[in-house]
Amino acid sequence: MKRFLIIVGGLAVLAAGLGPALHTYWSRHWGPDINEAALAYDIGDYETAMDNYLPFAEGGTEKKNLVAMFNVALMYEKGQGVTQNYDEAEMWFTRAAELGNVESQNRLGHAYEYGDWGTENFDRALLWYGMAADQGDVSAQGSLARMYLNSTKGDTLSKAVRWLQKAVDGRDAFSEAALAYLYETGNGVPHDQERAFTLYTRAAKQSVPFAQNKLANIYRAGVLAPQDYKLAYRYFTFAAEQKETAAQISLASMYARGEGMPRDLVKAYMWLSVADGLKNKSAKAPLMNVMQRMSSEQIAKGDALVEKCLKKTLMRC
Repeated sequence: MKRFLIIVGGLAVLAAGLGPALHTYWSRHWGPDINEAALAYDIGDYETAMDNYLPFAEGGTEKKNLVAMFNVALMYEKGQGVTQNYDEAEMWFTRAAELGNVESQNRLGHAYEYGDWGTENFDRALLWYGMAADQGDVSAQGSLARMYLNSTKGDTLSKAVRWLQKAVDGRDAFSEAALAYLYETGNGVPHDQERAFTLYTRAAKQSVPFAQNKLANIYRAGVLAPQDYKLAYRYFTFAAEQKETAAQISLASMYARGEGMPRDLVKAYMWLSVADGLKNKSAKAPLMNVMQRMSSEQIAKGDALVEKCLKKTLMRC
């Protein structure tokens, strides 16, 4: 029995080591296989993956062909199994996108919005996001809304609101936070604090730091909901751990004032120092104020906490 286990274990190790070679043998002797392409990609055998994807990318307009086009484009973009080539990547993404592949449409939208391949193009980004959004893709609807919100070209707010509403219907968390802010300020939609509170709550529960900070402020002030320092502390903390500097400053203020907890100047100093390090100019004055109330020992302890907190990437500070 022991000998059998040793033999089986040895074969497993051998198979793992020969994985790329076996994939290459399969593709050359049995023809391209899109599932084999995915398996080869997963183990890092990118050349075999490309050998299997490329015939499908070149050979039709069915769903599997579009998937292959997208993956060929992605591999050209990343330089996996081929020499990195943004022009080839763009060509394959475009071919798949024109045939209705949502993933390629979103990738093109992002690339043109942020200039991933060297050139930003607002109108092309809108075009591709729009094609994906028209197919009901929630991510594209949110991206389209964001672009219209940030645009300075004409009256785009009404378009932003329309796409935000669609994305919110699909439960896109960042769109919920953005639409909540419009309802809070009455910008482009009727002023509706209760609707804003509902949307902030939904987005906060999906870990959107801006919404968590907004919700924390609501509970801290006792506006739209009964004052609840524990909930305010919880949501400020969630947002602060995600580098939301406004939440870090507010959390520090709660520690410094002892709101719903014992006063803790060291923790206040820690969060203000973190916010200051993240270039929030509003942290400087309260940080100086807290330091004036601390002993040298407390400041040293606060500095140690900052270092420890940063090493943990702000989690559970």
